[in-house]
Amino acid sequence: YLSGGVYLGGTSTPNFLDDYEEGTWTPAIGSFTLNSGTLAFNATYTKVGNMVTVSARQTGGNISWSAEKHLDGLPFAPNKGTGGTFTNTAPDIGGQILFWTNSAVFFNQAGSSQGSLVITGTYYV
Repeated sequence: YLSGGVYLGGTSTPNFLDDYEEGTWTPAIGSFTLNSGTLAFNATYTKVGNMVTVSARQTGGNISWSAEKHLDGLPFAPNKGTGGTFTNTAPDIGGQILFWTNSAVFFNQAGSSQGSLVITGTYYV
């Protein structure tokens, strides 16, 4: 957290940054299928002005999904759809995700028996 703000690249009003935040967020199961265990993530975000960068690493549960499935619970609602990436090591897949205005993360391909999902991306609020 920046106390009082800071000027970046000059001392005029457009260069004044007074909005910086770091924290955690909790991805919710959305339309995934929980096969076993309890779904858990280690998920963080950094917000600088209107730009939010999120990451999440699955730490519990085993999930599956088919086309057009999503996780819910982004820390801030995006102002429009934008992309990011995901990976998974067991089985080894990866692809693109879409951050959508309803605070959901949509996946571009199906997955089964996911136990190590990793999400990362940046979007605007």
